Amino acid sequence: MTKFNATNQKIANSLKEVMREKPFDKITISDITENCSINRLTFYYHFKDKYDLLNAICYNEIISKLSDAGDKESLKNGFIALFKTMQEEKDFYTNAFLCNNSKLDELILDYFKKFVNFINQSSQNEQHYSERDLYVFSIFLASGCKGVLTQWVKDGMPGRPEDLTNRLISLLDAQNAN
Repeated sequence: MTKFNATNQKIANSLKEVMREKPFDKITISDITENCSINRLTFYYHFKDKYDLLNAICYNEIISKLSDAGDKESLKNGFIALFKTMQEEKDFYTNAFLCNNSKLDELILDYFKKFVNFINQSSQNEQHYSERDLYVFSIFLASGCKGVLTQWVKDGMPGRPEDLTNRLISLLDAQNAN
């Protein structure tokens, strides 16, 4: 994923500004470049298209907060930071989540799988599952977590990020206790 330099950040900020006025699906590269006074070639030097830009913003601002998590507590703190960032940039992330972007969905699902796997590994459950069963189980739970996140966005991001994170963890812990 693209690391942000000054030009990338300028382009990202431009997209965010334009998304305050227009739905993502209606935004053109010209809208973005005119807003930040760069030419289209500069845009294409840094990003393949507007979806690449959107994914890079989401990765750099929310997904990367989870990338360095090495244990359950740091992953929990990463999710709290993710939810707080999304609340602070509510209009942008609502617009981003409502557009049809399978790569963003894939990024989020992958990190929810990581979250679920940490919960599974740290549980005290002594049942032994096959590798395939654990894979299916992690996809099932990660998809549920992603669904909760999507619904939270659609509902206007109510409540405290800590509460949402703790609910997700307690549901996953309860599932692992069975």
